[in-house]
Amino acid sequence: MIGRRLILALHARTQARRRGIAAPLMMAVAQAPDEILIDHRGREVRQSEILDEGTGKTYLLRVVIEIDGGDATIITVYKTSKLAKYRGSR
Repeated sequence: MIGRRLILALHARTQARRRGIAAPLMMAVAQAPDEILIDHRGREVRQSEILDEGTGKTYLLRVVIEIDGGDATIITVYKTSKLAKYRGSR
């Protein structure tokens, strides 16, 4: 993320709102994730474990980012309870 401008796509903003993901949390994971993976399209998937205080469950918040030159565009964001499935090798 260092040196790159972070852009929030309309789709990501819409999906965050629809999925109940707060914008500051999404931006925090995008800027300082626990882990960065590369998906099958070559996009970065920045992810961190988060605790949903309402349910007491731990989720993986995944922020999908496309890098283009000096910009990093958040394409979409979602949370999943399937931590083992989406975690990289540790």
